[in-house]
Parts: sequence; C-alpha cells; structure tokens
Amino acid sequence: MISRIRSITGQSAIYGLGNLLPKAIGFILIPLYTNFLTPADYGILYFVTSLLGIMSIFLELGLGNTITRFHYDYLQDKREQRAFYGTVWLSLHIFSLIATLLLIWQGENLFRSLFREVPFQPYGWLVLCIAFVNITSIIPLALFRVREQANYYITFTVGRFLLNTLAIIYYVSVLRLGAEGSLRGQLLSAIIFSIPFTLVSLLNLDLRFDVNKLRASLAYGLPLIPHQLAGWALSVSDRLLLERYVSLTELGLYSLGYRFASILDLLLSSFNMAWAPFFFRTAKEEKNAPRIFAQLTTYYAIVVLFLALGISACAREVLVLVANPAFWDAYTVIPVVVLAGIANGAYFITVNSLFYTKKTNKLPVFTGFAAITNVTLNMILLPKWGILGAAWTTVISYLISATLVFREARRIYPIPYEFKRLAVLFTIVTPLYVLGVSIRFETVFVSLIFKLLLVFTFPLLLYVFHFFTTRELTGMRLALAQTFAQMQNRMKNNR
Repeated sequence: MISRIRSITGQSAIYGLGNLLPKAIGFILIPLYTNFLTPADYGILYFVTSLLGIMSIFLELGLGNTITRFHYDYLQDKREQRAFYGTVWLSLHIFSLIATLLLIWQGENLFRSLFREVPFQPYGWLVLCIAFVNITSIIPLALFRVREQANYYITFTVGRFLLNTLAIIYYVSVLRLGAEGSLRGQLLSAIIFSIPFTLVSLLNLDLRFDVNKLRASLAYGLPLIPHQLAGWALSVSDRLLLERYVSLTELGLYSLGYRFASILDLLLSSFNMAWAPFFFRTAKEEKNAPRIFAQLTTYYAIVVLFLALGISACAREVLVLVANPAFWDAYTVIPVVVLAGIANGAYFITVNSLFYTKKTNKLPVFTGFAAITNVTLNMILLPKWGILGAAWTTVISYLISATLVFREARRIYPIPYEFKRLAVLFTIVTPLYVLGVSIRFETVFVSLIFKLLLVFTFPLLLYVFHFFTTRELTGMRLALAQTFAQMQNRMKNNR
C-alpha cells in the first residue's frame, strides 16, 4: 500500500505541477491584482476569464479527449498515427479559426445583449484571441503525457507559466492597464509559446486529412462536450448571474474569495491526473482492486479535509496579510466555497468507476441537472442574499453532482468504502472547522498562529482517538524512516 501511495503521490507531483501552475496563476497574483486593480476591475477580469473556459471547450470540439484514447490504437503503425495527428491538428485549427472570426464579427452584438456592464472591446475580443491561440498546445501536451515524457511536459508548462506571469506583471504594474493588461499579458505569452507548440506538433504528424479518422475522433469526443459544458456552467454560472444582480465591486470580492478557495480544487485535480491511470491499471490487474480503492479513499479523505480545514480557517488572516483592505471582505465566502471543493473531491474519487466501465452516458445528465439547479437557485437567492447566496448554491450543486455520480458508480462498479471511518473523520473535523471560521483575535499574527495550531490538531486527534490501525502506524513509521534515510544518503552524495 505504501508503494501505491508513493506512486500516486509522485505522479501527482510531476503532472500535477504542470496542470496546477497555469490554473494557480490567478491565486499567485492576488497581491498584484489587489494592489493595482480596483474590486470592479477584478470582477471584470474574473468574469471574462470565466468565458475563456467555455470558449476552450467549444473550440476544442472534444478532439483533445480523443488523443489519449486513440494514440494507443496506432502504436503498431506510425504512419497511421502521424495521419491521425495530422487530421486532428488540421481539424482543430480550421474549425477554431472559422469559429473565432465569426464570434469576433458578432461579438459586439452578443455582449450587448447578454452582459450588462462588460464591453466586448477590449475584453471579449482578447478572450477570443487567447482561446484561439491556446489551441496550439493541445496536441503537444497530450503527446508528452501519452509518451510519459514528463520532463518535456513540465518544461513547457512551467516555462509558459513563468512567461505568462512576467507578462501580466509588466502590463498590470508597469503599464497600469488594469484588467485589460492582464488579458494582454496572457495573449502575449500564448502567442510566443504557440511557436514551439506548433513545431512539436508538425514534427509528429503528416499534414493529411483522413475523413474516417475524423469521424471516429468526433464520435468519441463530441458526446463529452455536453458533460464539459455542464461542468463549466456548474462552476462559473454563479459569476455570470452575479454580474446582473450585484455591483462589479461585489463581483470582484466574490471572485477573489472563490479563487482563494479554489486552491483546493487545483490540488485535487492534480491528484486526479495520477489517480485516473492508477485506477484503470489497478482495476484491470488486481483481483482485490475495490478493497484497495476503498482504503486509499479513506487516506484521500484525510488529506482533503486537512487542506479544506487549513484554507477555511486561515483565509481571513492570509487575505489581511497579502491583499489591499478593499478586498478583505472576500473572506466571507471562502469557507463556504471550500465545502463545494470537498464535494468536488468526492466526485473525482468516484467518477473513474464510470470511465473505467465506459458507462459515461449518464454523466451529461448528472452534471446538467446540477448545473440547472445551480442556475435556478442562483436566480432565487442572488437578489436577496447576494454573494453568500451564490456560495451556498455552489455547495448544493456540487453535492448533487457528487451524489448522483456516487450512486451510479456504486451500482456499476461497487467499492466497499470504509463508511464508519469516514464518518469519524467528518465528526472530528466539523467542530474544528466551525472554530476556525468563527474565532479571531485582534492581532492578525496571533490569530493566524492559533488557527494553524487548530488545523494541526486534526491529525493529532485522529491519533488520540485511535483512528489509525497498528498496521497503518507501522507503515507510516517505515515510510518516514525510509524518507529520512534517503535524505541522508542524498546529503552524503552531495558532499
């Protein structure tokens, strides 16, 4: 079991870093944004950035999902494999170019009819351009993953992240272009990296268009688009509706709080990149795979709850330390949105049962129902409760999605989860969560130290209440001893 945990952790660290950094840029740049943007500017930025998600799904046509699946179908025929990549590359670029030009042509009218205070020029136009240029990264990054070339994957993603960050800092803090400057920085870095991405693609494909390969690719990828769109709607519809019901200042506060809380989702999505292939391989090779998954789910729950407790308890103090006072009220929504992150973590750990058994036909229904619930509740609660109504609506919607997926996964691929131990975890963490959110001291540093101690009380209480078995404690001691020995050996070798 220890070796399995190490394997998942190692893969999560490698591929998760490449997946995490581009998404974490908004969180990392919070000190910059809160000192050089007004809350209204921040609201505009987060609003239009949310549109980038749906544009990426739309322009990709589901073809990005076919690469990992179809790559292995052509392992024995490199010529056909290159033709497959050529077909995908040509299809992506031709469709995305036509769609982008049409949307730019009609963008002014669409924005005027849909959005109240956000103009198409320059914000919508920049988002369309970023989404189009980012198409060049789909094939190279997928190639690095299926070929297990983690060094190339990390090099490209980290390099793009660093350039993106520097460009945003320049446009926002030096040129003082506000929200527009952030988007211009993202577009500049996307254009620069489109050059090596295109070169990598062209080196691995033949510019041939195969209708049969395209038809097969679309047959696999297109059905997942409704699921992705519903997932996008579930995650960002609250911000789109908030733009109509609250001021841009309140939208900015909500966006900052949501982004702060979403660090949990970023960490969990990194884990999922390693968990999915581990799940498929173990389910196929191990007779007792369900028992393995059940035990690992318990350990996963410990980590998720520990992270959620830390983010919720320390949110206010961290914001006070890093953000402009105008943004401090954003902390009110963070503990609530973190609860939605916990529900999303439950979705991640269970949904792979459906992917493994290829029973994904109900996924669009589940995410669609959750998205409709999200929109409906937002329209009911936003006029009265504002940003807190949006936060609690997010929690309810993610719980619905996770519950529906869990029930279907249990029916198709039963896993004997350790429900009693999971109940103990939630029983211990709940009062700590309430205390962490409620208690504060006049001095921010004293408050932060107290809450950090409170967070680390969680694993201590698990030990005190004998949550871990003797075998688990022995395994942890062995793992720590091995890690310490490896560190000592590295220190000796460095000398």
